[in-house]
Amino acid sequence: MQAQYDVVVIGAGVVGAATARELARFDLRILVLEAGLDLACGATRANSGIVHAGYDPLPGTLKAKYNVAGSALFEQWQRELGFGFYRNGALVLAFDEGERQTLDELARRAVANGVKGVCIVEADELRAMEPNVSPDAIAALSVPTSGICDPYGLTYGAAENAASNGVEFEFDARVVGISRDADGFVVTAGDGRGIAARAVVNCAGVHADEMNNLVSERKIHIRPVKGEYLLYHNAFAGTFRRSVFQAPSAAGKGVLVSPVIFGNIFVGPNATPVEDKADLTTSEEGQREVLERSRRTWPEATTEQVIATYAGLRAKDASGADDFVVGEAPDAPGFFNAACIDSPGLTCAPAIATDLARMVAERLGAKENASFDPVRIPAPLLAMMDEASVRELVDQNPLYGVPVCKCCHVSEGELVDALRRALPVRSLDALKWRTGATMGPCHGGRCTARILQIMERELGVAAPDVQKRFCGSSLVVDKCADEQRSEQLVPHAKRCGELARQARADLDERGMREIGWGALDIVGTRPAGVCSCLLALGLFGTTGCLPGRKAVVWGTHDLALRTTLELADAGVCIERVVEAGDEPVGSPELVHELGQRGIPLQCGTRVERVDGASRLGSVTLACDGASETLTCDLLIASPQIVAE
Repeated sequence: MQAQYDVVVIGAGVVGAATARELARFDLRILVLEAGLDLACGATRANSGIVHAGYDPLPGTLKAKYNVAGSALFEQWQRELGFGFYRNGALVLAFDEGERQTLDELARRAVANGVKGVCIVEADELRAMEPNVSPDAIAALSVPTSGICDPYGLTYGAAENAASNGVEFEFDARVVGISRDADGFVVTAGDGRGIAARAVVNCAGVHADEMNNLVSERKIHIRPVKGEYLLYHNAFAGTFRRSVFQAPSAAGKGVLVSPVIFGNIFVGPNATPVEDKADLTTSEEGQREVLERSRRTWPEATTEQVIATYAGLRAKDASGADDFVVGEAPDAPGFFNAACIDSPGLTCAPAIATDLARMVAERLGAKENASFDPVRIPAPLLAMMDEASVRELVDQNPLYGVPVCKCCHVSEGELVDALRRALPVRSLDALKWRTGATMGPCHGGRCTARILQIMERELGVAAPDVQKRFCGSSLVVDKCADEQRSEQLVPHAKRCGELARQARADLDERGMREIGWGALDIVGTRPAGVCSCLLALGLFGTTGCLPGRKAVVWGTHDLALRTTLELADAGVCIERVVEAGDEPVGSPELVHELGQRGIPLQCGTRVERVDGASRLGSVTLACDGASETLTCDLLIASPQIVAE
């Protein structure tokens, strides 16, 4: 028998989650279907986090309408949902007289769209506002009502509030079909289930055209546009206080330099049309383009202190129409679109959601939900609390006094709280985004194994069943099916666990850490199976499951060599050990033992690329201007030990 709902929302990005929350204001049975294992798996997760003021969209467009209305709702939504947001202001730079004319046009648009406080500042005032801005900028449009927010935090807050008001969420629930029937629609999920709904709201991101085209003759076609970013260590916090844009062009708002809500700064994105709607690869060319273009704003931009590189997709209308598609499909009553939601979609989400919920309620004749509560009580985050509040919380629950993630000051209590809240945690990345754990410069090298243990305990799942981000992205491989072989692994796992504890203590005492792989200038995808030494050892030591079966090791310091030898003893095939320098840096005894074991060692070589959809499939090595690709499911990337 088919499940029956009043409304099915397709997609749990920021627009889908916000729409579900606003629909919960009405007496409706609502289901959100999300293809990924978590909220915000698409454009919401990898974007600039800017709350645009509304000076850029053409007056009269849906973008202009929803931009200004959405921005105006952020203070209220922040009070109700408890996510990071503040108005830091923005500047749009002009570098010549032609671009100054662009600023004049933007100022006129701002007035037409109802944006307050916008003015043009000259070079001296500009540099007083932002001392690190390029001396080549001759003027700027000052936009004081622009802001920044935590996109995931907004999405999580809206979704959790929706769930507390009765909305149901299903993850790993890709929609593969939609058909009409006498009562509305039948939505078919990837597992073959049919779900009946009186109305459908399409918030499927880059896949929104596919959903629309299943039911409407008014076809939509989306061409994804990829943007790459570089995120800097918070050592650069304060370099820029405002979000600094360059005068826009036909390609978009251009590469910007901006703080994020957590204190870091980033540069990006570029804009590269792609065909593959799952293409989140980074490239050497893309990263170079972002860096070079950002130097027009920030001449000191560098690859030093970059802690992460990543890419996101924007859902661009392939027809060239620079506007959203929002509302009921004219030839499919009850089917509502939020399609072609590119920039400034994040800002517009609250206003789009409010409008869509009203439209759906009117179509269905729904009454208001008298018990709707708009307020969500967020989980405590120790890093944002004063010492007295932390002590009080620890007194109430000692788990808040048990540190797990040293870099980001996340406790076991915070992890347990996130695992027990209304929305399920289906992946390690979901826990990362909800608590901040593993977001520091070591990328979880110290704490991921412990987090995995906590997830096993709290969720009642085995380590190989915990995914990093996507289905098939387990951090470890299954224990050996051969019982005798599994028993043989136990002493190896114990030795690796002990080596991890000793190495962690030694590094902590010296104020050192392994360099995080986000700082290694590696391009490609971001699959599971890329580890530091501490992570590889810790995973095996705590779970008894190998972190991979065939490995490449990048690094020849003593910890890297000892890790290599221990994993080789446990049965991991070491395809190659590589060192960027001209000779290995570890002890001669360990290097000699590699040779004795027949493990290949190659100097003057670095890892330049990793590939794999969910789990690592290959790495590409660069040596003397040539490239070589090796098949493997584990990369131990630890070329340097650096100061904390």
